[in-house]
Parts: sequence; C-alpha cells; structure tokens
Amino acid sequence: MAAALLSRHYRVVPDSLRYLAGVPTHDATNSFKLYKKSFLSQQTIESSGGFELGLELVIKAFLQGYKIAEVPTVWRDRKNGRSHFQLVRWLPFYLKWYFKAFTK
Repeated sequence: MAAALLSRHYRVVPDSLRYLAGVPTHDATNSFKLYKKSFLSQQTIESSGGFELGLELVIKAFLQGYKIAEVPTVWRDRKNGRSHFQLVRWLPFYLKWYFKAFTK
C-alpha cells in the first residue's frame, strides 16, 4: 500500500524542491551522488534513519551555496525482491530535510 502511494506521488517532492525551493536537481532523493571530499569533511551527519542521508547532503550543499550538477539517471521499479523503504517510519526524517530546503 505505501509503495503504491509513494509511486503515484513520487514526483511531488523532487519537483517542489526544484521549482519552489530552487534546489537545482531533478531528484534530490536519488542517492547516486558524488561529492567533493572538502564538502563531506566539513559536514556533520545528522541522519540516523538511513535513507534520508542523500537528501540531507544535497540540501546542505544547496544551503551552503555549493554548485550542484547532475548526470541524468532513469529509475526503474524493481522486478525482483522487496524494497526495505518504510514510508511511515522514514517520513519524519525526510520532512525535516525537505522543509529545511525552503529556509534559503
């Protein structure tokens, strides 16, 4: 049920971060990212839930004025196995970083 809800409304978060908050990426939640060592060494990781780490880092880079560039990727739903993403459990962690993006 949660997976179906997430799938249907998936674009709301990345699109609102891009067009309303100004985060210059098509998918801030995508964890396929590369960061400069100098950026990472200056950061204190606050995430504890797991999956929100990618969002935390891109929002911190954005708020600190780092250049953000992306290489386009294509997301394909899995055909085998089961996702370990638990929407209800991780939503509060995601929302913390989502709303922080709007503080710039």
